[in-house]
Amino acid sequence: MILGGDGNSCWESTREILLNIGEYFQVQDDCLDCFGDPKDSGKVGTDITESKCTWLFCKAKEVATLEEQQELLEAFESDNADKVDKVTQIYQNMNLPLLFNEYEAATYVSISQSIDLLEDKRFQQILKPILETLFRRKT
Repeated sequence: MILGGDGNSCWESTREILLNIGEYFQVQDDCLDCFGDPKDSGKVGTDITESKCTWLFCKAKEVATLEEQQELLEAFESDNADKVDKVTQIYQNMNLPLLFNEYEAATYVSISQSIDLLEDKRFQQILKPILETLFRRKT
C-alpha cells in the first residue's frame, strides 16, 4: 500500500477487508464460470470440466442430502460430454444461484460496513470503488 497510516490497527483492518474482497471475488468467479454468460464473462464452465473444488461444489456438498451428494459426486467424477450440463443442473436444483445471491448481498453489506469503520478516509476512498466495481459484476 502506498498510503501512510496512523497505526497498525488501520493496516490490519484494511488487510482483513482486502482478504474478504479477495474471497468475494473468487466466489463470484466460481459462479460466473458456471452460470455467467460466456459472452459477458469470457468463461465457459471450465471449473466443472477440470473438477475444481469451487464455492459451488463446497456449498452443494454442504446443503445436499446424502442422495444428492452421491449424484453430485458421480456427475463430477464422470468424463461424459454432458458433465458440465449435468453438474450445472444439480447446482440449479439445489438453488445455488439463489444461495450465491444471498451470499453476495450479505458479503457486500459486511465488507461495506467494515470499510465505513476505517478511521482513515483515504482507505475508504480506495476500497469503496473496488467493492462497487465487484458488486453484481457480470465479467
